[in-house]
Amino acid sequence: MLSVVHTAHMIEHSLQWNFAAFSFLPPEFQWGMAAGAVALILMSPAALTSWESLQKSLGKRWRQIHLLGVPALLLSAIHAVLIGSHYLGSLQLTWGNKLAAVLMGIITLSVLLVRSRFFWSKLALEKFYVPPTKSR
Repeated sequence: MLSVVHTAHMIEHSLQWNFAAFSFLPPEFQWGMAAGAVALILMSPAALTSWESLQKSLGKRWRQIHLLGVPALLLSAIHAVLIGSHYLGSLQLTWGNKLAAVLMGIITLSVLLVRSRFFWSKLALEKFYVPPTKSR
C-alpha cells in the first residue's frame, strides 16, 4: 500500500501526471523509475494474496507468487540507488552518496543471505534456519 502511495505522490511531484515528461529525465532516473515500476508490479500479486485463506487455496502457487519479492527487492534497491535523494540519484557523486549506495547494497545482500541455508551453516547456526514448508 505504501508503495502505491509513494508512486502516486512521486508521479504527481516529479511528472505532474505528464508521462511524456519521463523521456526528458536523465537516463539514470529513467532506469531508476523503470526498476521501481517493475518492482511495484512484482510486489502487487504478493500483496494481493497475503491472506491466510488465499494461502490455503493457492497451495504451492502461493509461495511461487511470494518469491516474486526477491527480484522486487533487488529492483527496489536499484531504484533507491539510482533516484533516491540520499544515494547516487542526487546527481552528486560525493563520498556520502557512494557510502549510502554501498550500504544499500550490503543491506540488500544481507537480506538475501539470511534466506539461505548456506549462510546459516557457515555460521554454525543451521539449527536456526527455517526451510520453506511443503505446500498443503
